[in-house]
Amino acid sequence: MGRNLSHLPGICCGVLILLSCLAPVCAEEPGGTESETAGLRLELGAAKTRLYLHEPVTVSVTLSTDSRTVRNIGYPRLAGTGFTLVAFGLPRQQDAVLDGHEGTSYEFRATLTPTRAGSLELGPAELGCELPAPADGAAAFFGATKLRPVTLRSEPLALSVLPLPVAGRPAGFSGAVGRFTVSRTARPVTAAVGEPVTVRTVISGTGNLKVFRCPTVGGEQWHSYPVRRGLNDGTLVCEQLVIPETAAVREVPPATISFFDPEKGRYRSASSGPVPLQVQAPAPAPAAVAAPAAAVVPAALPPAAPTPSSAVPLWTLAGLAVAAGMGGTLLVCRRGQDRSPVAAPPDPLPALRARVAEAEAACLAGDAEAFYTAAFRVVQALTGVRLELAPAGITAPLPAGMLPEPELARARTLLACCDRVRYGRHQNDPADMKADLTLLHELLAAAFPHL
Repeated sequence: MGRNLSHLPGICCGVLILLSCLAPVCAEEPGGTESETAGLRLELGAAKTRLYLHEPVTVSVTLSTDSRTVRNIGYPRLAGTGFTLVAFGLPRQQDAVLDGHEGTSYEFRATLTPTRAGSLELGPAELGCELPAPADGAAAFFGATKLRPVTLRSEPLALSVLPLPVAGRPAGFSGAVGRFTVSRTARPVTAAVGEPVTVRTVISGTGNLKVFRCPTVGGEQWHSYPVRRGLNDGTLVCEQLVIPETAAVREVPPATISFFDPEKGRYRSASSGPVPLQVQAPAPAPAAVAAPAAAVVPAALPPAAPTPSSAVPLWTLAGLAVAAGMGGTLLVCRRGQDRSPVAAPPDPLPALRARVAEAEAACLAGDAEAFYTAAFRVVQALTGVRLELAPAGITAPLPAGMLPEPELARARTLLACCDRVRYGRHQNDPADMKADLTLLHELLAAAFPHL
């Protein structure tokens, strides 16, 4: 006689309802119980526990697991004061053995730098992850699982931080602790007086590079500009524009740095050595020839035809107004016999007007580099005309006596501003450009009132 099993579906439904009601009572806190985190270990370590003030040290936080599956591992958090910490990078995963079971380890590394001497307590480190756990309610009856968040904590770590010694500390020491080298190059290595040279100094090594001050080039033989610095891939790069002011310069001086070597326990210095430099004297300016007295040529006497041996074009610019008023020709006499027409030099006024218009447009657009480039060319051109020199040879600083005051003061100020923006990468604002444009107009008005 068979049994009646029609009541089984109702019994199963009752069991499922009972399990779903009991599930909240069995829930644990997100931190995880000791049984849940068994087979997991979080350890805090350091490359050295006895170090000097400002000495960088590598610290590690390692999560070790047995054969259990761990998901969604977060980054470590490290408690403590008296140090700075660079953010942890991606973990290094490798096979490991934990409590006799083969598993996996995840090692996070960061660089720690102590900011005060004495005893420091580092940690504990904390790390969050997720572990598989039985699902809640009816799903647990069928063996389903879910990811449960847990937080792991390590033991703290004690550090002993030694102060930097006072004895033997160099005058130029800026607080760098580590081991470093320095190198220096120059480009170009052959230049004329007044031409710019870019000096590049590179400091590299293990330690805090940010505290270094860039070694600079200066002195009476140099016109120096501010240094630009940048950190890149464990190196500090310093670039400076300098202009040799005398042909006596034979080299760019060496760069020297000072630092404390924690391995040796003493202060040390490193030097780059000098950079040979060939500086040539500027080309001599053409001698100014005094304008001869005006010669009156009789109308009935035609000018003699020039010959290769006698036709010598001898002219000088006595002023823009004179050049413009002579009808495009000058008459010169040689030995009182030869009289031949000589072409006047090209009128510089159109080029000056074009440069001034270029500077005004750049100022209106707020383009500092274009404005100061055009302004520099204007000062070169008008100063070259005033001194009867090639404009390309006019550079800052102008020697005393070259121009009358206050024209010389205005030209010096403008050339310095132009060099500071073009070579020193100084960012002038629109108000500065407007003021310098006014100064440029004043300089032009003083030199050429008719412009």
